[in-house]
Amino acid sequence: ADTLSLYGYQHLLFAISGTGGDDYLLLDNHEDDGWMRYSWNAGASWTDFAVAGELLIDLGDGDDTIVIQGFDSSFSSLLQIVGGGGTDSIVVSSGTVITATEFNWQAETITLLNDVSLTATTGAITFEAIAVDDRWNGNAQAAISIDGATLNAASISITAAASVTAEAGLDLGLPVDVALINSHSNALVSISGNSRINSTGAVTISAISTTVTTALAKANSDGGSVTADAAVATSVVDGSAAVRVTGTTAFSVDGALSFNASNTRNVTTTADGTAGGATAVGGSVAVTVVSGDTEAYLAESANVI
Repeated sequence: ADTLSLYGYQHLLFAISGTGGDDYLLLDNHEDDGWMRYSWNAGASWTDFAVAGELLIDLGDGDDTIVIQGFDSSFSSLLQIVGGGGTDSIVVSSGTVITATEFNWQAETITLLNDVSLTATTGAITFEAIAVDDRWNGNAQAAISIDGATLNAASISITAAASVTAEAGLDLGLPVDVALINSHSNALVSISGNSRINSTGAVTISAISTTVTTALAKANSDGGSVTADAAVATSVVDGSAAVRVTGTTAFSVDGALSFNASNTRNVTTTADGTAGGATAVGGSVAVTVVSGDTEAYLAESANVI
């Protein structure tokens, strides 16, 4: 496979620094068939390349963005894009037409703009927006937006999945011990405008959000005869999963067509006042606030033909 990577092609990228940082890649067609070009510096300079087989684009670490402005019309192999570490985005600009044997794209955000056309001649179109943030204040956002674009393939799988798994328990050495969770896990697939989803096989569209958090605060004894202590635990959890199909979107599917939205929130919030001992004097408070929606629908003039 041919690879555009900050790691795999150092001899092409010797003037580029910060290989583990935030990168912005432009990919475009070339005036000659069988050739394309790319830029790591917002189009200030370009590198031409020929693709004889599969094309793998590995964005590496950092918060990266790839914008596909055009594509070689003679390309006829696998097109794979891997976001890698960090929070990454794939954007296909309006009017871009790409034909490949198969598409396999992975990034936290995937966006197809108006009049984009993707055709997989022999294989599948697979989009995976996977976001994971396991901090106490995790903010996992996974989104796929298809706005007025056309997909053609033997099978199509579109999945946005967000997850947060976190624990919190702070020992501040103070009379008040605090545990705080403040997390967001949101997964969204939006298909809108005059999008067309065409498949000779199955089409599966899923939005999945999973949150598992534990906030535990324990009152501590200072070893004296009387403990003035308190424990405060707070969990604020936002989790949503949505598949929204609107506009005049039309599905032409020979196999099974399925929409799935799954939203799991397992939240434990505990303020343990007994840890201060039998002589403890104080209060313990545990507060949990959970929000978010779960939805999968066709609305407006969207339809299956």
